[in-house]
Amino acid sequence: TTKVVKSAPGATLIDLGDGVLGMEMHAPKQTVGDDYSQMVQVAAEEVRRNWRGLVVSASAQNFCVGANLVTILGAAQTQDWDALDRTVRAFQEANMLFKYLERPVVVAPYGVAVGGGTEIAMHSARVVAAAETYMGLVEMGLGLIPAGGGTKEMALRSAGVLRAIMPAMSGQLPNKPDLISYVEPAFEAIATARVSTSAAEARDLGYLRPTDQIVMNADQLLYEAKQTVLAIDREGYIAPQPSQVQITGPDGRAVLELIAFTLKNSGYVSDYDVYLAGKLAYIITGGNLPGGTPVPEQYLLDLEREAFLGLCGQPKTQGRMMHMLQKGKPLRN
Repeated sequence: TTKVVKSAPGATLIDLGDGVLGMEMHAPKQTVGDDYSQMVQVAAEEVRRNWRGLVVSASAQNFCVGANLVTILGAAQTQDWDALDRTVRAFQEANMLFKYLERPVVVAPYGVAVGGGTEIAMHSARVVAAAETYMGLVEMGLGLIPAGGGTKEMALRSAGVLRAIMPAMSGQLPNKPDLISYVEPAFEAIATARVSTSAAEARDLGYLRPTDQIVMNADQLLYEAKQTVLAIDREGYIAPQPSQVQITGPDGRAVLELIAFTLKNSGYVSDYDVYLAGKLAYIITGGNLPGGTPVPEQYLLDLEREAFLGLCGQPKTQGRMMHMLQKGKPLRN
């Protein structure tokens, strides 16, 4: 409390010592909204000027439960699409700013870290997660699509897995492996709103990377996150360059849509879930561009935002959001 650098309604910047800045998220009910996105801009400028790196965490019971549904539903019901577009765009820009910041950003999630909380972690230089961290892109349960870069990151990581194994497979296979087999698990995790039961399972589901750390003792989480920032800085951190995402195109989308229909016929999802899955498949496979086309991340972010805004106008999506606010659990309408 004596080392506050800057404070705002959504988050506070705190001096953690040794040249490391901390960003404590404390929005109402640990949601993310415009206050968070604005504080990211402030934190980024502060880190560039004076600090070796940044740790992002919280001090409430949970790390982050996702977007502020009250704000989103209110804008949707009043058809204030410009405000909603600005909110989604600002969150996307905040996540991309942290991803490509010149100094390392380490996110330290714990407890519930779903929706926007998972997307914040996915855009960090490194994640240091408590063992009991429950991560997932749960927007489909609300009638929405992950639009803070989560869908884009899952597509990017799927392509990255294939690139990583290609050298080892060289000369062993007559044909190049199909990217769709690596996109399928990412699609299914989002389409079924799968939440990990631990940080270890979050790694299996692709929400965490193999290089991300898991801390068994939650009391040591901030300490380990700070030490990770210092270690990365000592190694000579070089910010990543903007990535190109290889997409699967319409052929891949047809496979994913078939998976969605299979889930419906097995009784796992509703007709509206299949509709949502079609929107998700369109984004994660790159729209109508030919398979194998490399696209910039911004292209997929634009597809995410367009789909999100369109779904907010759907009565069934608004019904799901209202049900979550009133009952605290998802509605499968």
